[in-house]
Amino acid sequence: MWRKTGAITLQFLRLFMRDRLALLWTLFLPIVWIVLTTAMTGGGGSPTTSLSIGFVMEDPGPTSRLVIDSLDRDPSLALQEISSRLEAREQVALGNVSFALVIPESFGSTLERGEPVQLSVFRPQNASATLVEGLLQKAVQRASANANAATFALTQLRERQSLTPSESVTLWRDSFAQADQTWANPAVQVRHELLASTEKVNIPSGADQTSPGFTTMFLMLGVFFSAATLVEERQDGTLQRLLSTSLSRASLLVGKFTGIFLLGFLQFVILALVGQLVGAHWGRDPLGVLIMGAVFVLALTGLGTLLASFAKTSQQAGAFAILLTMVCGMLGGSWWPLEITSPAMQTAAKFTPVYWGLDGFNQLITYGQGLNAVWTNVLVLLGIAGVSLLLGTLLFKYE
Repeated sequence: MWRKTGAITLQFLRLFMRDRLALLWTLFLPIVWIVLTTAMTGGGGSPTTSLSIGFVMEDPGPTSRLVIDSLDRDPSLALQEISSRLEAREQVALGNVSFALVIPESFGSTLERGEPVQLSVFRPQNASATLVEGLLQKAVQRASANANAATFALTQLRERQSLTPSESVTLWRDSFAQADQTWANPAVQVRHELLASTEKVNIPSGADQTSPGFTTMFLMLGVFFSAATLVEERQDGTLQRLLSTSLSRASLLVGKFTGIFLLGFLQFVILALVGQLVGAHWGRDPLGVLIMGAVFVLALTGLGTLLASFAKTSQQAGAFAILLTMVCGMLGGSWWPLEITSPAMQTAAKFTPVYWGLDGFNQLITYGQGLNAVWTNVLVLLGIAGVSLLLGTLLFKYE
């Protein structure tokens, strides 16, 4: 039995490889589509990275250091010290840092006198300074508040006793440092109460959306088209002629199922590799990706067989394949992230195999989860595969 089943599988694969139109629909068109859509959506989607900020400490005093420390606390910034203004200009021009901040030599002494002080920022001509200016403004306001508090404390103490210049400087700096420490435990705090929340706060974008999204959609189309060949073989009498030999129905169907599955899995591997090349993060958990790909293709194989059981002609099977693929792709999240859709659409998506496959891929790619995070997806897809393969086998007509 297994030898005959293997022969049927090899024959199925050989005929497919000779079909240029089938190769066009299952490989060439999906590859071109994924590459073009990724290019149009801005390339590879990746986890949020820090904004690189260079800084020049012309004034190495403790007051300047407190300003840098306040910026360094922000996780969205990656600070890098630069030795001079000239080097800062060069680093920005070369793109090694996004912006460069210069703390002037007189920064600390100017603040101690209670006078305004200016900071210099170098940035590329085509870059928006909105974000960095907002972050700098926070740091400057914090330094200004510390300076005002230190100046006030020094003024009050001078009214009670005389101080030497060195004592005044020491007292002002100590007061500045103490005032800065109070920011860690502010007198007024805000308590946030979330009225609605979701576990996934990131939304797939760039290649992390287009690559798995269109891979699942074109996989569905390719597997359904492969299954439609069963209808064509039934129409032209190929199945009847095969069954007139010593070949059993079980060997015939298992051989065809295996061929459809192997073609679908090969298509998945190729499209995933292409997605990795254009910027998607398929390689974070290769084992999880391969398992998800295998069970997703297996579920599609069962559904394709079920489709072939109901279709009366190959043209009808092809039309249903395109229609079901488009509907499931749009509902399941292939065209756009489900996170931006309505709750009703997100609920409807769960009735499509594309959702369970794509959600599993997103867990592995966008959210950086491991295989333990997609077991529900794996079990659902295995359930779809088992039920559809059983029904397809029972309902399939050989004549």
